[in-house]
Amino acid sequence: MKKHIIFLTLTALLAAFVAACNDNGTDDGGKDDAGELKPVVAPSNLRVENLLDMSAVLVWDGENSEYEVDLNGTVMPATPSISYGIDSLTPETSYTWKVRAKEGERYSEWVEGESFTTLELIDYTQGWVGNWKASNLKLTMMVGSMGLPVENFIPQSLLENVKVQIEKVGGEIDEVNIAVPALKELLPSFTGMKARVEDDVMNVVTTTLADTLRPTDENGEELEFPLGFKDLPEDIQNTIKDLGGSLLDDLQIDTIQITEMYVLTKDLSFNGTMKGEQIDMDFTIGGKFVFGINNDLINILLSLVRATVTFDAGMTLIPDPEATATASAVAPAAVTRQPVPPLRE
Repeated sequence: MKKHIIFLTLTALLAAFVAACNDNGTDDGGKDDAGELKPVVAPSNLRVENLLDMSAVLVWDGENSEYEVDLNGTVMPATPSISYGIDSLTPETSYTWKVRAKEGERYSEWVEGESFTTLELIDYTQGWVGNWKASNLKLTMMVGSMGLPVENFIPQSLLENVKVQIEKVGGEIDEVNIAVPALKELLPSFTGMKARVEDDVMNVVTTTLADTLRPTDENGEELEFPLGFKDLPEDIQNTIKDLGGSLLDDLQIDTIQITEMYVLTKDLSFNGTMKGEQIDMDFTIGGKFVFGINNDLINILLSLVRATVTFDAGMTLIPDPEATATASAVAPAAVTRQPVPPLRE
């Protein structure tokens, strides 16, 4: 039995060796339906599309299996497509390029495309900067797994008149600061959110609510999370007391004294998409709270609820007509920056 196994193994190895020899460096995948080798035809009609400051799409015509692109003397990985999207280019820089077809180890001659020069560095924040107001605002709040009406915590008047100010961040060409006056009215410590604009999408740079609020002590030193209740800025303490009072109104408790309060922050998720002269936004803010009050029964009930609070919001921002008094207050027309399209077959 052992001899048979050795014989079969040797036979398999010999067959593989013969197949490799017969291949002789040619490419079986480069054959047509009749089993003949496909001709390697040089690409044609080379052109540059979607030329921007740091990206471009190189396009050509052809029907071979793969192509190689040489950009300024560097050969890129082969692609089965008839276009090649390139980013991380240098603004205001000239590039030369050429393409050749590929079938296994067989190549066509190189065909040169017309050289191109990337555009001047574009400030893609232009269409975002300005004063906006929210429409189609949807806000949901979850305390643990229980949904609560947001009007119990946030005055309806604020929800009906949400304004958003987007300002350029000095020194960073693609960064803006998003400020919400209504939120600052509730929490004066709120300094706004830094966001980076890429193509037609804006994403918050800060990753936690702690980074966004940046609470400070009486000496102006930033506080680190988690925080005890007495360590929180006075405006945040007052807001928490007000919110707690509205929660307990139905229980007819006249006074509430929070004896312990810790704040643990979760990630802040935020993105906005520019559509013409409006911005579609959605974000999630979550936090974890551990606290007790001067009522043993309420404390027992609180211990049964997951002490997490999550806000999910969505809104459409439109230019604020009340902020047209000065030219700087008007949101300028959106700058068109199309993302590099997917490679075309």
